[in-house]
Amino acid sequence: MHRATIRSVPTGAEVRVGKEIVGTTPVQLTRVVVPWVRIPVRVSLQGYRTVRFRLDRDIGPIRALGELLTLRLPRLLGLRDRRVHEVMLIRQHGAAGTWTPEDAGR
Repeated sequence: MHRATIRSVPTGAEVRVGKEIVGTTPVQLTRVVVPWVRIPVRVSLQGYRTVRFRLDRDIGPIRALGELLTLRLPRLLGLRDRRVHEVMLIRQHGAAGTWTPEDAGR
């Protein structure tokens, strides 16, 4: 099992895993680990640029071995979050690359 939390600034963004809407941020996900299967995640909010990443990159044989060797069994078994994804959403405007550092906020 893989458990992760997805948060965003601002909160309330829609989270999709594949084509399934799983909720709004902050949201906690639990997925069954299947080797070599991509788990695409999309975080979107009206008026902001969409952020995409892959949840399957949190999972892998090397990371699992590291968690096993360091006795992080609750993470390995999906009893605790393996990862917290923090997403900062940027306001939608203009062509790509036209935002300023002030648009990103702090």
